[in-house]
Amino acid sequence: MKRKLYEILVPRSVKTRIYRMHHELFVAEQAKTRRAIHESIPESELGSIYIANLQIVMNRNELFQRMPCNGIVAELGAGQGHVSNRILAITRPRKLYLLDSWLDHGNGAMTVIESRFSGEASTDQVSILPGDALCEFEKFDDHLFDWVYLNTDCSFDSTVRALAAAKHKVKARGIIAGANYTTGSWLNDERYAVIPAVHTFCKENRFELIYLTHESHRQLSYALRQMN
Repeated sequence: MKRKLYEILVPRSVKTRIYRMHHELFVAEQAKTRRAIHESIPESELGSIYIANLQIVMNRNELFQRMPCNGIVAELGAGQGHVSNRILAITRPRKLYLLDSWLDHGNGAMTVIESRFSGEASTDQVSILPGDALCEFEKFDDHLFDWVYLNTDCSFDSTVRALAAAKHKVKARGIIAGANYTTGSWLNDERYAVIPAVHTFCKENRFELIYLTHESHRQLSYALRQMN
């Protein structure tokens, strides 16, 4: 009833002013929230020693061409396996572990990934490990992997934790690579903290950036290696 009376009794000009007022309040609140998120992410810039050996490659496929072949590899956050397919085709790992929380995603996500890699799983080239990707990853023996690819939560704390775990799980001079080296997602209206997390990790653990991709969409991938 109130809505009907509002439509009948309130002039259009007043409705327009009310709408603009609410819209301005909404925009201001959104801006305040974004500023708070931005200010909660620590800034961290890399000095020249951390990029002295950095090479720019065109895209993720070219990045994978630079990764060790026939190695032992883990992908955290494998999703539906699109990146996993590239890892298999380009680097031909003798063992690839795929980790993700497929059972939490619903909609038959686990069935999709199992079906996609059923052939490789039958020969034990691929192992699919459902559950919290980082928790499952931390169960592996140290110094097992030739390289890993991180495509997990883009928050600062989660990314630092994943990098710290990977430091112990890769072999000496093994490579830690990952996705979402960018400030955020335009489509999802989301702020990422991967860049400052990577920079903080590099400075605290003496790792260097050795590769960055250069796709126009700017959802870049990176690769790190411990410094000599």
